[in-house]
Amino acid sequence: MKGLSYFFEDKIKKIYLNEVENKIEINKKEIRVDLYYPKVFDIYENNIYITDSYNNQIKVINFEGELIRKIGEGNLSEPFGIKCYQKKIYIVNKDKGKIAVYNLKGTFQFEFPLKMKLPTFLEIHNGEIYVVDTNDNKIYVFDTKGNIIKSIENNFNYPLGIKVTQNYIYLADQYNKRVLKLSKDGIIIEEVLKGEYYSLLNIKENELIAYDEKNGIFVKKEISDRKINLEEFLKNNNRMKELAYYHIKKGEINNGIEILKNKEYWDASYKKENLKIADKLAKKEFYEFLLKHYEKKEYIYKKVLNKDYFFRKGLEIKNYPEIDFKNPKAIYRYKEDLWVSLFKSKLLLRIDEENRLKEVNQINNQIDKFIITETEIILLDYYYRNILVLDKKKLKEKRKIKSKEIKNPVDIKLVKNDLLILDSESKKVFVFNLSGRKLKEYKISGRELVALYYRNKKYYILDKKKTSIYIYDEFFVFEKEVLIKVAEFPDDIVVDKNNNIYISDEGKGRLLKLDKNGNFIFEELEFIMPRDLLLEKNEIYISDFGGNKIIKYVME
Repeated sequence: MKGLSYFFEDKIKKIYLNEVENKIEINKKEIRVDLYYPKVFDIYENNIYITDSYNNQIKVINFEGELIRKIGEGNLSEPFGIKCYQKKIYIVNKDKGKIAVYNLKGTFQFEFPLKMKLPTFLEIHNGEIYVVDTNDNKIYVFDTKGNIIKSIENNFNYPLGIKVTQNYIYLADQYNKRVLKLSKDGIIIEEVLKGEYYSLLNIKENELIAYDEKNGIFVKKEISDRKINLEEFLKNNNRMKELAYYHIKKGEINNGIEILKNKEYWDASYKKENLKIADKLAKKEFYEFLLKHYEKKEYIYKKVLNKDYFFRKGLEIKNYPEIDFKNPKAIYRYKEDLWVSLFKSKLLLRIDEENRLKEVNQINNQIDKFIITETEIILLDYYYRNILVLDKKKLKEKRKIKSKEIKNPVDIKLVKNDLLILDSESKKVFVFNLSGRKLKEYKISGRELVALYYRNKKYYILDKKKTSIYIYDEFFVFEKEVLIKVAEFPDDIVVDKNNNIYISDEGKGRLLKLDKNGNFIFEELEFIMPRDLLLEKNEIYISDFGGNKIIKYVME
């Protein structure tokens, strides 16, 4: 069941929401509702509340599919998570970065800011609102008036679905390929499931149901909500550092320091995490203890009772603080320099031919794809699917490349000074000039189109769902379909001068080389999550999104 954005199952009902096919299915019956990229629903008092994301509203229907009302028109902008609680509707108003609150009749009540990078899913339990910040890898907890209670972070990587029980939090930690069981303090109790890209969760009595997004299947696991003694649990599992921080977070500074003083548990390489906690708690005693134990005190810049410090380690780049090289995504070569976008930190790096960092540019968008020209940066925004043109020096938006027919752009390429846009929803390739005027459009085949490549007067279009490549001539006349039988989850494509095809196969963490007919030649298996490919002369650059590195492969 591919394209699922949310689901619910109990003994009586099975409800599935599909954001790709824009439909909702109740007990195997498709309900006709005008939806456009729906994200989440909640069931309350025999009605279903759906976040109709691209229509910027909430649609309320009954179980027969009859439309009861629309909520939030003119106020909501790409709503995502939703939960009804005590006769009120709490909505993640994603584009505005707020929680919007309505009554059940659809009358606006109030809103409060989230100050998050990408708020997505939310849950409400015992008067506490849990909101997942998917991009900042955190869970924020608020009361029902919008006052922040705490934040939870524990090396999550692209967290998505969340469920909260009386004693625990269950979280789909997608890029770490696991579902976590957490204490309410954020301590990992168990990896309930692991090995796949889980995105959505549901709890049915004592059973956890997780949606495996890559394979489009559900995985079930029995769970228990029995409360445990956290201190005993951490001691018994020899997780003494976590026990120390558990004490420190509760304000029991001396207890925590006593544990950390034990050389068996002290690890100086843990200093970044130590400083984060020290700064967050502004505990003078903890700072003083840390300073005594670090060999290189020059790495620590601090004001004891202020959050004005940064930690610098390893690579020093002019006046920049430590750069987080996590999750490299798009790559592009302009003249002699390699440009790399870092998905998590919204940075665009410029690296010279000797692998020295020349520029660090802060971009206000999550970059999916980008193109560099002499004076401009053309980028495809990951979340909002906008194509923006920035001034290369000022990094300010100059214009948007847009058309009403462009629904879900997935790739952009510069071919003969024209901008080509691959749109997965309309199944078209649009051609614009660099001033933003549409020149042509071509209808193409496919189911889930993800990448476009031009080589030797031919266009190659990659279909992830069918694991196929569609080949067109330079006038977009269809020539043939090449089946990639060995690929599991293809993400990008390049083609060399001999018409050999290279595929990044995210599903099996490898680079595939195929002949022009799709026959297997060889594979490279050193990747965790290969994404974008760049071919330059006899070199292929691969962004390993999960391995946090760029790998260069030299072709023979």
